[in-house]
Amino acid sequence: MKKEIEVKIEIPKNKISNLIKRLFSDLKVKKMPVIEQKVYGFFTPDGSSIKNGIFPRIRIDNGI
Repeated sequence: MKKEIEVKIEIPKNKISNLIKRLFSDLKVKKMPVIEQKVYGFFTPDGSSIKNGIFPRIRIDNGI
């Protein structure tokens, strides 16, 4: 089974432009096409699934 790890960080709006410039200049990243996604999350009504580290999701993207 394929395993993915997502890391989410909060970036202040006034820092995003500088971050993008550095990604291109320092890391030589390339711009990818826009990906459209729909995400369906399934959680228990009382929130216990999240507390137990269980948050199943189905993600559908535009195939890119």
